[in-house]
Amino acid sequence: MSSSTRQPSRHAQFYTEFAAGMIPVAILGSVVYMGLRTWQQYLAHERFLEEAQVHVQELEAEVAALRQQARTTPDSVASNATSDDNKKGWWPW
Repeated sequence: MSSSTRQPSRHAQFYTEFAAGMIPVAILGSVVYMGLRTWQQYLAHERFLEEAQVHVQELEAEVAALRQQARTTPDSVASNATSDDNKKGWWPW
């Protein structure tokens, strides 16, 4: 029996006919998956940036309110601090 007259096995014939056609499908599926995954990561990053910006604005508003409060009542805070120091004295007990 020579190799030229021998018929390929059914498995070899199947992979020769169908597997070659599946390679472009697999590549296309991988490209679509990677594109969707990249888009999802981009959208997640955008959402994170928006949430971070809102949080920064809240913190800036809180700082502005605290600064305004400190400007309006600096004398009462200073007088409370000095009166507490006078009560304690030199002895630690």
